[in-house]
Amino acid sequence: MKRIAAYAGYAALMALASFAAYRLWPRTIGVKIPDSMLVWNVDAEGHQQITMPGRKLIGFLGHYDNELFAYLMFDLARTKESPTGRDVMLILNPGDRPTYTIAVECPGDLVNCADELARLRSRGIGAASYWAFLTPASVGRLREETQVFIHAWNGPVHDVFRNLSPEQRASYVSRFLRFKAVTDRRVLGDSALSPLSHDEALGLAGDIIAVADFYDLPLTYFLGIGAMENNYLNVNGDLQHRVWKRRADPGDVIVRHSKRGVLVKNPALGVWQITRETLRFAHSLYLQDRSRDYSKLPPRLQPSRKLDIDNVPPETLTTYAGLLLRYLLDHFHGDVSLAVGAYNGGLGSPNATYETGVSRVADYARRILDRAALIHATAVEEVVR
Repeated sequence: MKRIAAYAGYAALMALASFAAYRLWPRTIGVKIPDSMLVWNVDAEGHQQITMPGRKLIGFLGHYDNELFAYLMFDLARTKESPTGRDVMLILNPGDRPTYTIAVECPGDLVNCADELARLRSRGIGAASYWAFLTPASVGRLREETQVFIHAWNGPVHDVFRNLSPEQRASYVSRFLRFKAVTDRRVLGDSALSPLSHDEALGLAGDIIAVADFYDLPLTYFLGIGAMENNYLNVNGDLQHRVWKRRADPGDVIVRHSKRGVLVKNPALGVWQITRETLRFAHSLYLQDRSRDYSKLPPRLQPSRKLDIDNVPPETLTTYAGLLLRYLLDHFHGDVSLAVGAYNGGLGSPNATYETGVSRVADYARRILDRAALIHATAVEEVVR
């Protein structure tokens, strides 16, 4: 009964937020402001300033059609990208297909506001931006609306998410994957590197969930590894990494020969950044695995019995990553911290710093995905009523 009451309370808050957004949304954004209302100044350094007495300058970033994705962007903007003491707000734009907009309190003048909005766009927040001078009272009410979102998305975890169907979980996880990929600094700084599309994110999310279920893995830690390794981007890394071996295997690129063996290239592959040598080890685990029926995995996730090291499908790499994490969990008797640290540092020297990063992502994913599921459950319950 307490949970039902909580759902109802949240629904009431969101209804209030929707009404507030409808009443308060600044519909005059596109209207030209008379020059007589603006004050033009030049500061001591010769920079032009444009202000409006009695009004606060607010910048608006993007229109997001999904609340989970919008909240992730908003949370990034307010916790990491916005200067201390400057408000960041999340606003609902009601309609048949509601959208969400991030609003930021700009520096005092229009020129600096444009620079600030451009900086935030360069961080992947909002594809388009605009601005408006609002009264302090209007800004105050938008702050109140934002607090409704913050309250809704930062409540306790109720383990709602894990009880959803694989398809429902994939829908939520795909938004998390896209958010991490879209805001990756490599994507923002390299026009040749594309973030995950909607379909790519949904496909990868389904694969991650299927593999996590198959190997009985803690899903959020598996997501944390993917984020720490490559932010879910299918890009090879650590291209200069080398490893000594007694003898070369088929497909190896030999850099040097010596009495101790051969030095070969050992780059990391794809989303999971599995090195070629680690991939060979994971494949040997697969060949030895007699306890699982791999026909229960979707065909695209089933590894071939013969490893072609140069042509491993990205989907199969997800299976190998899951098998490797399962092996590490078993090796460390279920100790997730050691297993995660060893994914990066090896059995002999689990990387504690890496584990801390993975745990931070896992905790955030656990909370945000559960809240998304809870909000969805609330909305469905209200419709049924």
